[in-house]
Amino acid sequence: MPSVDLEKVSERLKGFRARVALTQAEVAAELGIPKRTFQSWENGVVETSAENYELLAKHWSDQLGEVITRDWIMFGVASVSAPEPVLEAALEKMHQATREAIEAIRKEAEDRHQALRAELLLLLAEESGDGPYRDRGSALSAHVPRSQDR
Repeated sequence: MPSVDLEKVSERLKGFRARVALTQAEVAAELGIPKRTFQSWENGVVETSAENYELLAKHWSDQLGEVITRDWIMFGVASVSAPEPVLEAALEKMHQATREAIEAIRKEAEDRHQALRAELLLLLAEESGDGPYRDRGSALSAHVPRSQDR
């Protein structure tokens, strides 16, 4: 495995933190570690464990909505070891967003269908001069959005 260049790690950590506009103290609090510990990592003073690099990778992945691996923070490479948990989490986020978008589109289509159906019934009642709406057709249609109003 390549050796860790603390200066490069420092640059990457500073870059990630700048992108989310947080102070070192805020990042340390989010990670549940002392501020000085995070400062020593970010300033390239102390190398941390692979587990802590994993913690940082998960944190930045969540913060930035990107797949960031421990190997990227440590070595600047996309993957030295397979980041399945990170990829699975990112895929699940994408699937959830897709499900939510589909549900919103379905709901919008259903609402639109109901509005058009109501408008059609009113128009048919007005046209025929029959039915329960014959005396109230114009008053009711004022409360139903027409397709050109949407």
